[in-house]
Amino acid sequence: MMRTALMLEIHGVKSYKSNNIVPEMHLTHNNYGPSTLAFWPIIKKCVTVRGDAKLIQYPAYQLEAVANNFYVYSVYGENNRHVNLLKKLNLIESNSVSKDLYEVLNYQKKIKALDQVKVLGIWQKQSFKNIKELGFFEFIELSDSNLYHKQNERLQKLELLEIKSNSKIYRIEKEPFGWSFKLDSNGDLSLIDDENEVLIFYTKYTSN
Repeated sequence: MMRTALMLEIHGVKSYKSNNIVPEMHLTHNNYGPSTLAFWPIIKKCVTVRGDAKLIQYPAYQLEAVANNFYVYSVYGENNRHVNLLKKLNLIESNSVSKDLYEVLNYQKKIKALDQVKVLGIWQKQSFKNIKELGFFEFIELSDSNLYHKQNERLQKLELLEIKSNSKIYRIEKEPFGWSFKLDSNGDLSLIDDENEVLIFYTKYTSN
């Protein structure tokens, strides 16, 4: 991702030919939310240079990468959401994507150096409401006393937004869509969008 960003920063937008799908592959095969956001200005430039019709299934394919990395949720087929989600992502501006990616890398290294204190809950990876996937994600506490969302060994800090009588509302640090997680006192977890609509109830993970 850094090499691609540097190529654009050094050689300019003309270096992005119409058949160059490398930036999209970087975005969709990266599995860490902050890196995905840092790289988004590159996707915006690809749209400018190549036109959205020449990008792979734009914007559904690209939005899918962002949603899954942050929320373990698929926006596939939810075309009614795409315009609003894309509008929020396109607010991201940067002329130094390579530097932004480097800072994200260092931040992740700093977090990974912390010790795990306890696990608050483990849930099945379940991007679609009725389809369970292989693997799981966790909410954990680290030695800095902060809570983190852990998926594929990637750690993203959780911010407590609200405490209710039987639940707590968390958002992932720097998440782009205004969505949040509702963690009930019994360990049930759901994802809520920016209009307070429940998008999905996650199933508790069992190793059996």
